[in-house]
Amino acid sequence: MKKTFALTGDYAYITPITTTIKSVLYHNPSSTIYLVNSDIPQEWFKTVNQQLRNSGNHIIDIKIEPSYLNQEHVGLEHIQPIAYGKILLPELLKEDRVVYLDSDLIVTNTLDSLFNLNLQGHTIACSLDVDENNGNFNTGVIVYDLKKARSIPNLVQEELEIGQNRELRNADQDVMNKYFGTDFYKLPLDYNYQIGMDWIAFYNHHDYFYDLMNPIKDPKIIHYLTPDKPWKTVSTSRFRETWWQYFALTFNDVINHAPLPNLDLTYKGKFFTFITTQNMGNLPQLIQRMPNYQFNIGAWSLLGEPVMKLLAFENVRLYPMITGPQLEQLKLDCDAYLDINEDGKEQKVIDIFEKEDKPIFSFYNVAHNQNNYSQYHIFEDNDLDGMIKKLAEL
Repeated sequence: MKKTFALTGDYAYITPITTTIKSVLYHNPSSTIYLVNSDIPQEWFKTVNQQLRNSGNHIIDIKIEPSYLNQEHVGLEHIQPIAYGKILLPELLKEDRVVYLDSDLIVTNTLDSLFNLNLQGHTIACSLDVDENNGNFNTGVIVYDLKKARSIPNLVQEELEIGQNRELRNADQDVMNKYFGTDFYKLPLDYNYQIGMDWIAFYNHHDYFYDLMNPIKDPKIIHYLTPDKPWKTVSTSRFRETWWQYFALTFNDVINHAPLPNLDLTYKGKFFTFITTQNMGNLPQLIQRMPNYQFNIGAWSLLGEPVMKLLAFENVRLYPMITGPQLEQLKLDCDAYLDINEDGKEQKVIDIFEKEDKPIFSFYNVAHNQNNYSQYHIFEDNDLDGMIKKLAEL
């Protein structure tokens, strides 16, 4: 089956765009991808298409004038006017059906079903937006019946006029909801798994988000919406490692469907520490002396420079503004909790590991009052050798 996809973006976003394309082609061979842009160099298209030669895949450059969308309003800093390019698709493409994808997502499965989908007379199919939670749809994934769209008089022009409204918050998404809000086919959320909402839902107690998302065990499209992107130095959402696995693929890997790379070393053990200040105690020394063990550090807040510098060590993972799902996963993955930060103990996090019957390690000068817990091991102050020996026995 020949499949047609469309993306929009500018050159500043070329790394996420390339990663999205790799994920699409990895699971959907023999595809044509149209890339609507105004500034991506011709050489980029040449380079990619040369690597895809004889594979049945092709990336097509669709240039629009840089000023064409300048009048369109964007209300959020991480959205650029080029996002309105998806509205232009009925005029730019000749195909009858196209699947539009944002460039802050990855495809994890075949999307044949979207090309065979009966839209039941609707022009578009989209998933509900779990952030808005008000019946609006999210425009990160759109199944377009372009033939029907072209039959609507002045569709593109009217949408662009709506987009000039300075009160819009979500740019093209608000526009398309104003136009198609009561006339769209509802896609299941596994075709637009909006993982970027993790931290917003957790810290604002939006339980409905987890009620909607938790039943989905095998999402076909993972969408990293909000500014919390996996390619940033740190991010809070799940599936960060999955994005980097697709990033690491070469186009030759994509064509040959090579196994997704494992970017982590095989560690002998994994530990977790929760901090509320930058006073990490002996943690940096342990990190350096135990390179074959992974150290996971979480916090409710963003992290300061002394903590961020620890990313220079491959065996460190940082979790700023950590969420409940991440804590649950770390509880299962980690072999022990290191209660060695000098102040700002977080009892409810310690309790999570205690209830899981995981060992907890500390020093006398920083130990929390956990002597009643049989798995709480306390070492003499600065007895790094003793703690390292005991940790290694795990």
